[in-house]
Amino acid sequence: FTVNSAFFIAPADWWDDTVYLDGYEKLGWGIGEEFRYVPSENAYGWFHGYFIKQKSDDRKRWDFTWTHLQKVRKGWTFTADLNLLSDSDFPREYQRDYNQSTISGTDSRIFLTRNRGPYAFNLRAERRLQYFTQGHDLIQSALPGVEFRSSLQPLFAGLYGGFETSAAYLHKEWGDQELGHTQLASPIKHAVSYGRVDLHPFAERPFHPAPWLDLIPRLDLRATEYGESLNPDMGAGQRGYLNPGTGVYDGGSLLRAYAK
Repeated sequence: FTVNSAFFIAPADWWDDTVYLDGYEKLGWGIGEEFRYVPSENAYGWFHGYFIKQKSDDRKRWDFTWTHLQKVRKGWTFTADLNLLSDSDFPREYQRDYNQSTISGTDSRIFLTRNRGPYAFNLRAERRLQYFTQGHDLIQSALPGVEFRSSLQPLFAGLYGGFETSAAYLHKEWGDQELGHTQLASPIKHAVSYGRVDLHPFAERPFHPAPWLDLIPRLDLRATEYGESLNPDMGAGQRGYLNPGTGVYDGGSLLRAYAK
């Protein structure tokens, strides 16, 4: 059997808190908390966490969620959305919200943004975890990333232009149980890291040949550069690159497919 309880308090206008205490006949006691806050007109957020140490196998299982939005000084905006789990089965077995009981992955993001006129500058950190079979989970992260962009603005002779540019350090981890044609008993962990710089200028020129007709030809240019990364199957100092078109690591005579 299962016993669920919740205790709610709201001692002030700007925050409230709910504490959960659940008893499971075969698993023991789990404790959770949901805290919501609005300390000022420029900041608000909420936190949710849950933890249980299962007495059946001493396994520690948990989830953690934090969302926060805040306007800081000089036009900067801070946004955080963190979602972490001990394992993919946790929501199905312990989540109170049945809409979230089945998930295929978690996304966590932190942004620091400033907008000024047509320009926007963004610092970001991102992490995505996709759940597959045991040991085959895929982790992708951008730590850190920088974006600078401009919306369309007048240039000359009726021409409008803008740009999007970004730079990031990317990291990827995954598991693989196949080595050549051999099926392994447990997955081998792989990882690859590389840098990426992207530049995307664009321009357009509106034409109005008739009151009922608008023609807007547009020109887009894009250049993307991928940095070198170290192939774990090669010796130190032997480097190659990740081909963005094929997803294949080109390391000379040794090739490794990183696109999983």
